[in-house]
Amino acid sequence: MKTPMPKLIVLVLTLCAVLAGSARVNAQALVTVDPSQAWIGYMNVFQLPANGGGYDFGSAWGTGSLQAAFTGNGCLTLSPCTNVWETTDTYWVQADGLTPNQSMDANMYVQNDSLINTNVVFLGACLTNTLTAAPEPRTGVSYTSAAFIKIFDGGYNLMGSVSTNLIAGQSFSITLSTTGAAHVQYGFETIGPDANPATAPALGDVVIAVAAPSVLVTVDPGQTWIGYMNVFQLPANGGGYDFGSAWGTGSLQAAFTDGSLLTLSPCTNVWETTDTYWVQADGQTPNQIMDASMYVQKDSLVNTNVVFIGTCLNDTLTTSPEPYTGVSYTSVAFIKAFGASYNLLASVASPGLTTGQAFGLSLNTAGAAHVQYGFETIGPDGNPATAPGLGTVVLAAAVPPSPVPTPTTSAPTPARPAGSVLCMYNSSGTYVNHPVETWVSGWSSAGESSYTIPGTTRAVLKYSNLQYAGVLFYNNDPTLGAGGDNVGGATNYAINASGYDTFHLDLWTPNANQFGIQLVSINPTVAPQVDFLPAGGVITNDGWISLDIPLSTFTGLNSSLDLTDLQQLLWIDNEGGGGFTGGIFYIDNVYFYSSTAVAQPLITASLSGGAIHLSFPTGSGHNYTVQYKTNLTDAVWQTLTTVSGNGSAQVVTDPAGQKSRFYRLSVQ
Repeated sequence: MKTPMPKLIVLVLTLCAVLAGSARVNAQALVTVDPSQAWIGYMNVFQLPANGGGYDFGSAWGTGSLQAAFTGNGCLTLSPCTNVWETTDTYWVQADGLTPNQSMDANMYVQNDSLINTNVVFLGACLTNTLTAAPEPRTGVSYTSAAFIKIFDGGYNLMGSVSTNLIAGQSFSITLSTTGAAHVQYGFETIGPDANPATAPALGDVVIAVAAPSVLVTVDPGQTWIGYMNVFQLPANGGGYDFGSAWGTGSLQAAFTDGSLLTLSPCTNVWETTDTYWVQADGQTPNQIMDASMYVQKDSLVNTNVVFIGTCLNDTLTTSPEPYTGVSYTSVAFIKAFGASYNLLASVASPGLTTGQAFGLSLNTAGAAHVQYGFETIGPDGNPATAPGLGTVVLAAAVPPSPVPTPTTSAPTPARPAGSVLCMYNSSGTYVNHPVETWVSGWSSAGESSYTIPGTTRAVLKYSNLQYAGVLFYNNDPTLGAGGDNVGGATNYAINASGYDTFHLDLWTPNANQFGIQLVSINPTVAPQVDFLPAGGVITNDGWISLDIPLSTFTGLNSSLDLTDLQQLLWIDNEGGGGFTGGIFYIDNVYFYSSTAVAQPLITASLSGGAIHLSFPTGSGHNYTVQYKTNLTDAVWQTLTTVSGNGSAQVVTDPAGQKSRFYRLSVQ
């Protein structure tokens, strides 16, 4: 009786990690959908989009309460959450007893802090996903499910994340550098309305395959690498197989350089112009196709799921075909499984090695006797004189983290008249900045620093891993002075924005797609928030974005906002709605302005009682600064005083102790 050969499952994974710059190699760690790990449940609850989509709360839940469970058929099944369906509680179910009232963000994940300072690769396969085929019938909101990796600092502030949607019949692979993190989580996030148990089966589910025992292999110079050459005729001569034999890897033109980088080049080892087997009679044209394999054979990998990953730092082979035959060179990564007699049972190869991209291959080797993984470079035998022009392939073991882009140009220089602007921050020096106590409060969940635009002296604000950051206007420092738009004297320096109609900032982000802004007044404490969510497409990457928000938008959200006494400003990036959280933001030109410029008032002067009296009309909500010079050739103007406009004429007095003095008046 013959024993049937177990089926060999081939899975090709493309790791889309784009590289730039350094070829630094980091450690790599593979994680899979493994039921033996300690899976954790956490639920975040949001309002429905129709109700604003705001965040309500989050708490730890059992995974079963999420409707996420490993089943007896060896799969992980994720379903819409029915655990909170209470028709007598309108928080969860609307008054009709049929319509959901909350959006459930169910997270089932593993936390493994031993994965810090590595490149984590999370692999798996989605067998089915019927969630998006049937939106919840009452709200019309669809369900989504994604795989993710997230990293956090010691205070569980999000430092970075990566995710991918789960697509029926497709494998998934995501990778994230965890350098500098304190906590690492990977798993699945399923989002959608709380579900009616009576209709939930029609809403579908996601079924994810549990991984076979996996072994990760990489481009490791510490392994024993073997060389083998197969020789074929040129396509013009029929392309037939001639012979194959073991070669030293150096003879293949395959060698590790710089300690850990593998370089593959066209084979020049057989170039003999006096031997027409290798070189045609003209002494210039190759006569054979060389199939050079550099590989590791490791038979301990049988009956496992072998995962071979690495990174192609550079591939210039295919850009220059061999000039005389016109045949291009190719190079691929492979895994091969053989029987006891080296009969090929199964193999998988990368579509090609592409500059700046990682590769990932997976092969189930059940029933095999021998396993090999490595690289195969194919093309004509090369002329040493022309070989440098044919290019090379350079490979690394790990996925170097992509450098995060940074601004290389300044934000637009403000051009609005100073008299119509109340500025808190501008890097150009166009306006005098209003005092701010701090640009990041102690209760913020973000890092804040200064970033200087290359080639300039313009320093902008930088927020990293932003969840929310509080900007405080009030200040108890009496050295800042009082008056003007500083309401409350020496103990309170809140902003009076009542004389302006628009809030402006310039923003640059390399990775976020959402942003929120709160204006806060304390008496009463209200904080209306204006959001720019992913669906609007306003927050884009790698370019300065100018945001101009009418103050009526804030007061329209909450009419109790006191624009005469603004105490705080918040930047926010932990919104619902599926956007990237924990982003990096560069901010410049933060100011209020009036869309109708303030007219420059006429100043009149008179002399009486041994003093000069300067009179000028004022408008409410603006500051009027009187400055002077004793001689027009003096280098700087000296400030005499600043007064607040009240809608009436103001008079400023200066003792007449000088033979002459020149005055000017500025308005903000």
